[in-house]
Amino acid sequence: MATNQFIPGTDDKGAEPQDWSSANSFVLDAAGAEQVHVPDGGWILQAQFVRQGPDLLLVGQDGSKVLIKSFFKFADPPDLVTPDGAVINGPLAVKLAGPAAPGVEAQAGPAGAAEPIGKIVTVSGKVEATHADGTKAILKVGDPVYQGDVIETGPLGAVGMEFADESTFSLADNGRMVLDEMVYDPQAQAGTFGASIVQGAFSFISGQIAKTGPDNMLINTPTATIGIRGTALAGKAAPEGEQSNFTILPEGQFVGEVVISNNAGTVVLNQVGATVSIASINLAPPPPIIITAQQIQQQYGGVLRYLPPSPSGGEDNMVPGQQGADTPPADQDALDALANKLTQLDQAISEGLAQQQIDAIRLNAFKDIIDTGLAPPPKTFQDLPPEVLQILQQQAGLSFNTANFSSINQALSLLNNAATAAANAETAASTAVSSLSGSLSVLGPNAGLSTTDTDSLIEVVVAPLEALNAARALSEALVTMIQSAQAMLSVAASGGEIDAETLAALREAVGLDGATGENLVTAATEMSAVVNAAIAAATTAKTDAIAAAGGGVTAARAAAATSFSTNINGQLAAAGATTTDINNLQNVVDIVTTKVTAIRDIVSSRPDLPPELLSVLNLAVQAADAADQAATAAQNTLNTNDPAVMLTAKAGAITAAQTVNGLKAQAITALDAFVATRTVDPAVIAQFQQAVQDANTAESAADTATAAIEGASQAREAAQAFKDGTAQADLTTKQTATTAAQATATAEKAEAVTAASDVLAARANLLTKLVDEAVDKATFEAFEDAAKSAEAIQKGASDGDKGDVVADADGGLTYAVDTGNAAIAALNPGDSTTDSFKIAIENESGGFDLQTITVTITNVDGTITVSDDVTVTSGSGDTLTTVSGTLTGLTADGVQQNLDAAEAALATATTALDDATAAGSGTPTLAAALALATQNKSNAEAAVEFQEEVFALFQNAAQTAQARARGIGDGDKGEVTFDADGNVVYTPDADAYADLANGASATDTFLIAAQNSAGGYDISTVQVTVTNNAGTLAVGPSTTVTAPDSSTATIDLDALDDVTAGNPGYINGADQVADASTAVANAARTTVANLETVAQAELTESLAAINALATAQSAEAQAEGYLAVAQASAEAQADAALEIAVDDIATVTNQLSLLASAVNAYADAAQANAIVGTADKVAANAAANSALEALLDAAVNIAG
Repeated sequence: MATNQFIPGTDDKGAEPQDWSSANSFVLDAAGAEQVHVPDGGWILQAQFVRQGPDLLLVGQDGSKVLIKSFFKFADPPDLVTPDGAVINGPLAVKLAGPAAPGVEAQAGPAGAAEPIGKIVTVSGKVEATHADGTKAILKVGDPVYQGDVIETGPLGAVGMEFADESTFSLADNGRMVLDEMVYDPQAQAGTFGASIVQGAFSFISGQIAKTGPDNMLINTPTATIGIRGTALAGKAAPEGEQSNFTILPEGQFVGEVVISNNAGTVVLNQVGATVSIASINLAPPPPIIITAQQIQQQYGGVLRYLPPSPSGGEDNMVPGQQGADTPPADQDALDALANKLTQLDQAISEGLAQQQIDAIRLNAFKDIIDTGLAPPPKTFQDLPPEVLQILQQQAGLSFNTANFSSINQALSLLNNAATAAANAETAASTAVSSLSGSLSVLGPNAGLSTTDTDSLIEVVVAPLEALNAARALSEALVTMIQSAQAMLSVAASGGEIDAETLAALREAVGLDGATGENLVTAATEMSAVVNAAIAAATTAKTDAIAAAGGGVTAARAAAATSFSTNINGQLAAAGATTTDINNLQNVVDIVTTKVTAIRDIVSSRPDLPPELLSVLNLAVQAADAADQAATAAQNTLNTNDPAVMLTAKAGAITAAQTVNGLKAQAITALDAFVATRTVDPAVIAQFQQAVQDANTAESAADTATAAIEGASQAREAAQAFKDGTAQADLTTKQTATTAAQATATAEKAEAVTAASDVLAARANLLTKLVDEAVDKATFEAFEDAAKSAEAIQKGASDGDKGDVVADADGGLTYAVDTGNAAIAALNPGDSTTDSFKIAIENESGGFDLQTITVTITNVDGTITVSDDVTVTSGSGDTLTTVSGTLTGLTADGVQQNLDAAEAALATATTALDDATAAGSGTPTLAAALALATQNKSNAEAAVEFQEEVFALFQNAAQTAQARARGIGDGDKGEVTFDADGNVVYTPDADAYADLANGASATDTFLIAAQNSAGGYDISTVQVTVTNNAGTLAVGPSTTVTAPDSSTATIDLDALDDVTAGNPGYINGADQVADASTAVANAARTTVANLETVAQAELTESLAAINALATAQSAEAQAEGYLAVAQASAEAQADAALEIAVDDIATVTNQLSLLASAVNAYADAAQANAIVGTADKVAANAAANSALEALLDAAVNIAG
């Protein structure tokens, strides 16, 4: 015998205990045992068999447990034996426990490759199969069954099966069996069949296998093994301590044979009605007795109803009691009314007991529903759907599309660079104009030209560079486009979004995202190269013009024009320009028009974008067109050798450039007005400020070019301003102003960034509060939904938010509008609103399905009406369905309706019992009728008691759920609400107090809830007193509050809402918690709104400072541009004077050399005369004096 232990208490040897009754938890050891003795009681036949590693755990329906250690360590596990001799053999226990790894064992039907051994033919109630791989399935007609299946029927379940050899089998309610083995070869007419009946009534008709051999069909039960030799049999494997019965059945005209054996003996049954009863596997089967067909029906009628007929037999071979069988045998007709009454009584007793078992199961199921579905846990952050979190982020202002903003800003940065490059090119051209003008103003007169002629020559030499006002036009056209990009940036910065196509066109226009070919940036780069080439060609033209000046000004002008037109293409190549033919200059700017127009056209098709953006883009297109015209005129200036044509074309270029300048000013004004209407999101305030400042810098570069142009046109005056320091002094003044503006702008920007940071921090805090609010609201909604579900199950229908719903005893529904509801009161004639409530409908499983009913309420000429048309929503998730219906066509079927029906049945049973009692019991028939009536009333009373228990269960669940959700729940006899001031109001139900006498008082209780520190809810009870004052129900002002710890406090009813946290009577349900969260969230919203206002004001001030800085920078840029050309003009004049001086010095040097030679000649002559003799001394002196005078005269001439 195995070593058996139980907890508590064993003897010191660990022997099997003599009394199992003192414990409900046992530990046994299977090591070395052929049998393991388990505790007594029929629970083992219904116990769950659970694998726990190598151990087997048995769990009874009453919760008792037996752990058998090492059970699965052995290839041949021991049998399980009860004290009264019922046996679950080891292999059967293994099958009942299922595989070690459910779902993966290959023997399973659906999960493996095994063929079905039979199918389901009849089924009633719940029938479940556990396959050999551990998977489970609810069986229905037509489903296959497999070898190794464990078949279990519920309290109301029954099943009939047909197997491959044409045998049929049925199992009644609360049954459990295992299909151990089924092997059949129809060709060879050979096979085996084995099944184990653990518990329950069963019946079968043997098939082909039973005919192939005496031991080929075996049925095992806990007390006996049955060998089938071709017959029909019914039996019942009873719980331990009861008799298990086996009876041979008639099958048409055929009667076979069964052999029943156990450890103590064997008995053979071979007559219709032959019956044997066995209580233990260790007690020999007694001799069979013969029971009548009527008794067969009484004992086995329930299971026989589900026994399928044999496929190979007709009605002549059917077992009596099968569906479709012939009329019972003739002897049944002789049964008297007493037998009929006794049968009815037996059925009433069985049905009553079965119903009580079902009711107990249902009650436990209802408790589970209440503990789960009707008591949902508080929601958490993880319960919020992603789309809700996204909405909360949007509400908190944290869903800003920085990608859209950054993408525009990147393109804007490249536009700024391109505009600056074009402006710098124009400044270089203007500086060259000033330099050439200054140089020629000295060289011209020196070459013999008059001042007028010199100015005429200058005009031709610098004309190509002045025509390159096209560079300025390009720069300012790009600045106009910058205004458009800034408008887009303002849209993005204020929470709007530039569509993908517009954004793609903008980025492609500046060469982003892998764009190839010419674009706005390459146009600016190319214009810079063209300007450099033109400067070089103009410098050469100046030299060639001076060289030709001896022929007069006309020759000089022609030489200049010819020189430039001849050299420009070569200089383009030398400067690295892509455009190596000046005739293609217009194409450089034309790409700007193409790109800007493309963007404008896309925006014009987007009505959702601000119209101001389109206005600025229209100006940008016009500016690009004018810049294109300037480029065309410049091209005509640079490619001609006719001075007159050159000057005419230059004038056209300047005019077009001035047009662009005007359009740029309009665009800047339009942008400033648009930006003033937008609210920049604090998330990008710092970046937006910098973008504005960078754009201003690009505009300043254009202003520098404009000033340079103006200075170059007055080269002589500019040179003088440089010489006398006026230009430098002006620049110094402007620089001082810029420095001051820069300091102010830096301070204002920092303040705006700080304000923006405060907003972002507040938004993050707001998001936390919004999440808390959403979680608390979701918790309230879940609790409120549970409260309405519980109320619907309890009453048949829950109330709506705008009206009360009553379900009568038959389930008919009445909806009464609450005219005091604010939403109803606000309805104007013709207006409608909706309301929803739930109804309960009992389902086939004994539970309740819920439906949501939506009604429409309309103000019809001042009368509030409820439409009979409704929508009915059932299911949830993927199974959610909504259909149309009518209010009058709906029927509720909740606990109240079940209770009403049970009470009506009890009233009928009571009347029947009264009638039976009055009739007396003088005859067996009357006595049987009285017993039946008594049993029926007992059954009805039990049904009412059960329904009352269920009603109380759901009433308490509804009130508890209401308290959790709303802070207060209804009482048993009255409704509890908050009035407009928040006071708790108890409204007694007149029907509930109908029996209250005048002057008498009664009490009622309702529940209140308060959230605790763990996030759950503490429930307190409030007792109110109601008095009948001459027909008026008066509610006493004082209440008694009983806290969860059973402490009590006396509090006035209208003061309950004033109780503070931590005190008895404090109300803080999910609704109040959600309201508090909303208040906190609203405060956080207000904080964010206030900080956003501050941030916007700071941004406005910073942008004003940035614009003031831009004005200062523009003035400085203009002064700097003027100084540059002034310096260039002055330096050019100096360079030209130096060049002339160098030439003069060379001339003097030559004259002095000749003079020295003459002096030397005179000196040589004087010396010769002196040597000849003193006679010539006078002559020598005279010659020396004459030579000295000549030298002095020559020196005077040189000095002059």
